[in-house]
Amino acid sequence: MIKFTMKQKIILPLLISSLTTIILIFGSFFFVEEFLSIHKFMLLKWLPLLICIIAFSIAGFVTKNVPNRFLPLLFLPLILFKPYQHLHFPFALFLLLTSVLTLLLFRRSIKNTLKTGMLFSLIGIMSYHLFSQPLIIEQENFGYNSQGELINAITLWDFSSENSKKLPDHVLTKSSGEQFNLKELQGKTVYLSFWATWCGPCLKQKPALEALKEKYKGDSTVLFVDISLDQESEKWATYLAKHEPLGIQVISKEADDTRKLLGIGGLPTRIIADAHGNYKECNPLVLAEKLLGNRENVINYVSTKWGDN
Repeated sequence: MIKFTMKQKIILPLLISSLTTIILIFGSFFFVEEFLSIHKFMLLKWLPLLICIIAFSIAGFVTKNVPNRFLPLLFLPLILFKPYQHLHFPFALFLLLTSVLTLLLFRRSIKNTLKTGMLFSLIGIMSYHLFSQPLIIEQENFGYNSQGELINAITLWDFSSENSKKLPDHVLTKSSGEQFNLKELQGKTVYLSFWATWCGPCLKQKPALEALKEKYKGDSTVLFVDISLDQESEKWATYLAKHEPLGIQVISKEADDTRKLLGIGGLPTRIIADAHGNYKECNPLVLAEKLLGNRENVINYVSTKWGDN
């Protein structure tokens, strides 16, 4: 029979728990992307919360005999949510709170009455985030019609009441160094493209985007804005100098804030805004081509609930 030292009885459970959390974070996002047809799953906040509940339930069971002072080490793997854009304020606090409450449910020193309260708190946090966002399942031949409405998709629930959103008061930086505020983009139809030089799909779709810009080059009612989320502005500047893309070129100095304000998940992401600043996602370039030439079509599109969002 193998005997473990006191140090091993602490280190091994912590190591097993941390590795389990890491595997669950990467594995869950991979599984959902590859095997489940959930529309825009990267933006769904209940998914990382569910991962935390499962991971820290396992961690709580495995480390129930580990002294409390070592438990903070279990939260280090949560940093892995950052590449998936879920480690921003205030949502990061919900991730931490969910993890702490789940872990405490397995501590023998916690009274059952307190555990009951923690359990209901977890149910409340999970339920709120689960039902505050639509859950849409993409079926075979999923896509969009000419009005930008989803086709071949099943909406399991959608309790959101807001049809369109307003461009926020958010300052970006032009390639010239001047400030550029999204809130001031009113009076024209605007097509905003979020990208980065490290994003392969972004670069692959650039020629088609530039062709669309060229088509509307002489239309003074249409404006194109490319927003870079690059961390290294030098690479962005080098790309601009080499390719000279059309339209307004800006970069975000606070990429996480930009993502949070505009609900940007993966890249590339493109949105269309009407002359009043109301906007909605519009990723397919063929759809954007149909909409941009007619202001009324854009207004109808952004006011349609979950046309492409």
